[in-house]
Amino acid sequence: MLSSLLRTAVGPALSTSMTTASATTTSATTTSATTATSLLAPPRHGIPATPPPPLLCAPSRVPLRSNASRMAALDVPALQSTSCAVIASPAMATTISVPTSSQQNGRIIIGNSEAFQAKLEAIVQGGPQSLQVISDFDMTLTRFLYNGKRGASSHGIIEHSHMLEEAYHEATHNLFSTYYPMEVDPTLTQAEKIPHMVAWWESAHELLIKHRMNKKLIPEMVRGANIGFRERTNELFDLLHASNIPLLIFSAGIGNVIKEALAIKARLHPNMHVISNFMEFDAEGYTSGFAGKTIHVYNKQDVVVKDSPVHKSIADRHNVILLGDSLGDLQMSRGVDVDNILTIGFLNDKVAERLESYKQAFDVVILGDGSVDLVYNLISMIISGECDEALLHASA
Repeated sequence: MLSSLLRTAVGPALSTSMTTASATTTSATTTSATTATSLLAPPRHGIPATPPPPLLCAPSRVPLRSNASRMAALDVPALQSTSCAVIASPAMATTISVPTSSQQNGRIIIGNSEAFQAKLEAIVQGGPQSLQVISDFDMTLTRFLYNGKRGASSHGIIEHSHMLEEAYHEATHNLFSTYYPMEVDPTLTQAEKIPHMVAWWESAHELLIKHRMNKKLIPEMVRGANIGFRERTNELFDLLHASNIPLLIFSAGIGNVIKEALAIKARLHPNMHVISNFMEFDAEGYTSGFAGKTIHVYNKQDVVVKDSPVHKSIADRHNVILLGDSLGDLQMSRGVDVDNILTIGFLNDKVAERLESYKQAFDVVILGDGSVDLVYNLISMIISGECDEALLHASA
């Protein structure tokens, strides 16, 4: 069970404190005591380490099987040996301060461990043949901070390249200054944000046409861009490819740039499908328009996968692991038939303001440019057909 797993992971003999869990959360079938798993990483790219919130362990539904030899074969680093004494509280929850290994990149928060375990069990039972992975691109597969500064998005790769005239860069900077605060404003509803996002995206696309963006510039722009992928992303891509598990990358960015970034800086396998805003070019290679409806951060659910060539590869895959860095990304699966979905949110910015809403919306929240270790290890479990205790230890 998850509580015993955590006790095993951190060891038997370090004193801890207790707290009382009072908040409740709604799972797929029942309302239960809120449980949260939080792991602290060292500072990364200037993000200071902060003390972890309480770790509340509730009984899990899935028996976890130890498989240390399999973990060794996968070369997954385990936690350093630490110790912790577990004391039951009157509220039937346990509070533990858990130090992680120095190799960890971010804190992992599981808001409802019982619901998480139930979903994991169902998806593992379905096997890899029933699985597809749906992911956002910018700041989900890529890092929010890279080389000590904000990582480039797919739009940003063009905007920061200095290969177009200065008037273009000034215009895009003004758009960002105007609309980004609206995108992340917690006081605005999604419905209130949508008109502003549409205006932002369409204005940005019009600038590419006006300033004669040429497709031959894209590879050089990507090579010079401040963009990096999260740790172990290439291993994740290779694992999905080797197991013939489709990866659908939904993005409100620019598809031509995303595919080039994957090909140059990561992987671009045949099982990877990019669904995004694709530039169209005239005979001389200059941008003449964009194909289809504009995709922005809040309308990814409007993409009709059933009408695209991708549908054939996912028609019989009704279990989903979904990765995103915004609440709008949770809608990416609405265009596919789903039986079970496990959602993982990457919370990169404005953590204090957004954490509670992310915990309520996503099954798992990863903070501070964390790696994709957890995703890799979950996929490994699904492929092997068992909930592997050692791999969960390695993710924690």
